[in-house]
Amino acid sequence: MNDTTQLHMQPFPAHLSEACEWLSAAERHDANPADAPAIRALITASEVLTALTDVAPPYPRVNERRPPLPLGAVLPTVHDALDRAATGAGTDVELRLRIAKAMRLLADHDPSDGVP
Repeated sequence: MNDTTQLHMQPFPAHLSEACEWLSAAERHDANPADAPAIRALITASEVLTALTDVAPPYPRVNERRPPLPLGAVLPTVHDALDRAATGAGTDVELRLRIAKAMRLLADHDPSDGVP
């Protein structure tokens, strides 16, 4: 008997995928455990990534091809990609709400917290 379960996934919108790749790079950044602001930056990157990818059916796994970088180094690229994703053709209300939540989380992040 074959008990293989097929997991159905939805396509990952290109600009959202790009933003998530950079957030993954920030999440994988090797922060000093004694540096509270840097740790908060890692947590922020993780929270934003979760807000963007918590969907059903799921997106494919986020590509980890970007090298680990601090959140401050990737913020401009993340913001640009999220802006393009929010205004892209075919962007539905649910995705726009997730992008808005992600942008709010990024805005709430204290820029002095581990951001160069």
